[in-house]
Amino acid sequence: NDPLADAAHALARWLAPSVEAKVYLSPSLVLSADGSRLYAIGTAATDPLTPAGGSTGVWVFDSTTLGVVDHWAPDADYVSLSFNHDGSVLLAAGMPGSDAAGTQSDQGPSVTIYDAATGAIRAVAGEVGTASGGWVTFPTTP
Repeated sequence: NDPLADAAHALARWLAPSVEAKVYLSPSLVLSADGSRLYAIGTAATDPLTPAGGSTGVWVFDSTTLGVVDHWAPDADYVSLSFNHDGSVLLAAGMPGSDAAGTQSDQGPSVTIYDAATGAIRAVAGEVGTASGGWVTFPTTP
């Protein structure tokens, strides 16, 4: 447990709706190891002050042209992205207390593991905490 991250999440829940927390506190954009692809969490919110909306999944862009290369449907309301050590899989953390559509639920946080090359889901670690807490986010890398 990281006390600073725990404090930041508590502050975010108090100050900001879930959509804003995605933008300000969690890595929602990551670059592939070779620099060719940019992966981003999509949100269905209509404006930054709307807490509901859910995730539209993972959007994959060509890092040179910023053209859309692929789109992977969500199975949770994603709040954070990261790669494994060799970049072969992308991990997407789901927000506790919300389903993929952003609807209030008793679903705990989850981690979806995508094949970074194809977008195929390799595994889902569901309910890795409780719906009322236990956020899962990944560290921001330089």
